Amino acid sequence: MAKKLNIRNDHAESLLEKIDHQVIEMTAVLDNMLDMSLVFSGKIVLRKTCFKINDLLTEILDDYSQYFRSHHFTMVSNYECSVYADRGKIKQVIVNLISNAVKYSSQQSEVNVSCKYANEVITLAVVDQGIGISQENQQKLFGRYFRGDCDQVRLKKGYGIGLYIAKEIVCHHGGQIWVKSKEGSGSTFFISLPVPLPFTLT
Repeated sequence: MAKKLNIRNDHAESLLEKIDHQVIEMTAVLDNMLDMSLVFSGKIVLRKTCFKINDLLTEILDDYSQYFRSHHFTMVSNYECSVYADRGKIKQVIVNLISNAVKYSSQQSEVNVSCKYANEVITLAVVDQGIGISQENQQKLFGRYFRGDCDQVRLKKGYGIGLYIAKEIVCHHGGQIWVKSKEGSGSTFFISLPVPLPFTLT
């Protein structure tokens, strides 16, 4: 009897985990769709506040560690720093990058997020051990509706707008976004954000 109960509990836990995945993914899709319409109409608005970037990264990775047990999430930071930015929008960018890292890398692989500060600029990096991106596709990656043409990409759900929206949000903050990758050897996505001196913390 106890054995059957454990089986049921394991099954229920697995179903709940799948539901959590779907809720997070659907929320990200809705956020991207909303921002897409704002970008097209030129009405994207930033509600900037001062917040600690490390706290935001910890919050995001705690959620992913809880709901996406298929991967291992780690964070490295060399500085405790605050930024003046739209917290929700920056969170959306980071979530888009981590979601892609999970989607296009094998189970039980590692996704690492790092944060470095130098010369009044914060640089965030999301590193995965996934399928990688060809040099040709890297040139098109942040374009509207672009999706890779390999089987690993075609078999995954997606609309080709996540990275486009991420680029628009980062650029509206005066920052930059780029990628370094090699087919079959994973990818590293970088975000740089300017940090005015009054908002840096030691």
